Amino acid sequence: MTHEEIEKDRSEGTSGPWRVGPVDDTVVIAPDGSEVAAIDGDYNEPDLWPVMEANARRIARLPELEQAYLDLTAENAALKERVAELAELVGYLVGKKPDWRDA
Repeated sequence: MTHEEIEKDRSEGTSGPWRVGPVDDTVVIAPDGSEVAAIDGDYNEPDLWPVMEANARRIARLPELEQAYLDLTAENAALKERVAELAELVGYLVGKKPDWRDA
């Protein structure tokens, strides 16, 4: 999935942050209280409840994880640009072609 696709889905989808419902630990709700997702499973199997609840918590974290990913990719791009600028400067200072990968 591309940066642009994530941004598009974030703008068109339900805004976050999401949280697990206060009553049902398998429902994910939006800030306005609307249901974003519900984990389906066999409620007659108590051994599955922790798995279902963990899945709901994972889904609820998605908006924050997407934002963290977008922030990190933007920071990574800025750092790459800065490294290229510094490599060019070093090349200028030492009087040769700047190729920092050969160092």
